[in-house]
Amino acid sequence: MNNVDELKEMLIIKSDVDVEARFKQIANALFQNYHIEKGTDIYDFLEIEFYY
Repeated sequence: MNNVDELKEMLIIKSDVDVEARFKQIANALFQNYHIEKGTDIYDFLEIEFYY
């Protein structure tokens, strides 16, 4: 499974999941495994905001 597939799985939040713990897991994955590329420039995340 690649990083994108893992992130997609984390975004499926079922009623029996601890939402706060899942948000921490998603944030950690985004900070550690993802960045934005535009041309030859690479941008790492410094802040992330997401909502349930």
